Amino acid sequence: MNRKSIYATLFLTFLLGIGGQTALAHTGGTDAGYRDNQTAASLIQAGEAEGAKILAAQAETSLLHLDEDAVLYATIANQSQTMMARPAVVCTWNGKLVGKTVLTNGLKGLDQQTVAIHISAADLDKVLGEDAKQGTVRLEVELIDEAQPQKVTADASYVNITRAESFYTRRMVVEEGTGAWCGWCVKGIVGLRYMNATYPDQFIGIAVHNGDMYTVNNYKTWLAKYFDGYPNCLANRSGKAFIPEAANLERRLKAMDEKAECDIQFTAQLADGTISFHTTTTFLTTKQESNYRMAYVVCEDQLPITQNNYYAGGENGEMGGLEDLPKKAEIKVDDVALGIYPSPEGMEDVLPQTIEAEQAYEHAYSIDAPYHDEDDNLWAAVLLIDGATGEIVQAAKAKVLPATSIQGVADQPATTPREGIFNLQGQRLRSLQQGINIVNGKKVLKR
Repeated sequence: MNRKSIYATLFLTFLLGIGGQTALAHTGGTDAGYRDNQTAASLIQAGEAEGAKILAAQAETSLLHLDEDAVLYATIANQSQTMMARPAVVCTWNGKLVGKTVLTNGLKGLDQQTVAIHISAADLDKVLGEDAKQGTVRLEVELIDEAQPQKVTADASYVNITRAESFYTRRMVVEEGTGAWCGWCVKGIVGLRYMNATYPDQFIGIAVHNGDMYTVNNYKTWLAKYFDGYPNCLANRSGKAFIPEAANLERRLKAMDEKAECDIQFTAQLADGTISFHTTTTFLTTKQESNYRMAYVVCEDQLPITQNNYYAGGENGEMGGLEDLPKKAEIKVDDVALGIYPSPEGMEDVLPQTIEAEQAYEHAYSIDAPYHDEDDNLWAAVLLIDGATGEIVQAAKAKVLPATSIQGVADQPATTPREGIFNLQGQRLRSLQQGINIVNGKKVLKR
């Protein structure tokens, strides 16, 4: 069983919570009983569950390759005293049945369950058709009771999925709470060092100090909402906080869905006491009603600090060489946040509500530099945040260079899709254009 299957199995087992006591029957959009998709509307009208409700619905992953199956999870609740004899979670698109799952053992009164709807790539292709099989589609999820004859109006839930031939590579941003006073925080120092060295193109670590000379008040206050003890961290502002040891960080990166539907090209320049940021964001598909925010972080490497060290003398085992240093270790630390702008939550209206596929969207922002001297150890990151969920969906990192320097677009290479056609500016093309094209990472000349 591959890693993805293992995580999917563990996730579903956790959500169901009863280890197989509920019998499930999965039906795709081409099931023999409902193979005519026009029956979807009548199926729903046959009996929405009275006193029942969908509490939440989400996709296991919202980004799917064209040959990738979809898995949706819906948490349903029976809010009446009466048992639902044959509850079914039905998924439709524009009134056409995409898939459903039936709880054949029913759902007791005042009970709730989380069920999965498995939808094959072939069923998605058949229902969506050629015009809609690529891009973002909105699936409707409803709860019915097939044993109940009358229809009761209830609100549906909606899940967006995006399908494409290829995607950009997502970067993982780790925001770590740390401090010189914290003897266990050397775990995070070593963990971030390891990730920077091992995954330089996909990992961005930010050390948010608290209680020492490098404290950034608004950043540490915001981060403190998510955990109490130090060291601790968030990965892409998603999921639970965890200790930033190297093994934990690597495990989280490998478990993360590496697909991203957008990429960011990023520069940061210092001139006359001002740092100017410039981003160019490109999406693979068209998006409606988008809601994104941006936050900019300035960090510095090689800053001196007197760090409490609970690994001194090897008392607690090895820790990246810090076990050879004293309990008050004079060291230099990297990835130290000097500020986050304009706030940890980011600024609104950085992208339009309607985003066109393969259109480059530019954004510029300037701040007063933390100090005016040029410094080879100064770098910045841009965080693209989903305004609805607060999750970081993409990020980029760049050195802060003098405005007179010849600046590259970022420390990390553009995370272009595995396959595709691009011009020399990195913009995705639908077909070869006259001149030089980049095809699957190689230059191709069309005369």
